[in-house]
Amino acid sequence: MPVNLLQSERAKPESAALLSAGLDGGTELTSLMSQALPFPKTPLPEQLDAPCPEGAEEINGHCWTKFMLTPAQVKGGTCDTARLYEPSNGWCRAHHAGYKPLYATLRKNNSVDPQ
Repeated sequence: MPVNLLQSERAKPESAALLSAGLDGGTELTSLMSQALPFPKTPLPEQLDAPCPEGAEEINGHCWTKFMLTPAQVKGGTCDTARLYEPSNGWCRAHHAGYKPLYATLRKNNSVDPQ
């Protein structure tokens, strides 16, 4: 009988851990997946280098677009789900904003010659 109790007790914590990991950020992986991304140390592939076009910001020699968020969006988790970048951990939530890279291919596609 003690073997059955141990088996059932083992099953409960594993299933409870799976349920709670997604809710409380209990694991390091869950924590990393539920926050804005830190600025990369090197430019992203095809990211536009400075000088940046109007409306974009230069950060570390590369172009970024800043996205402002409402308090409701931040509370709803947009910092975590929109794949925004932030200068430091928690910056998106504190400043209600995040950044997305501006890619060079977008600039080329926008300059279409009229025919």
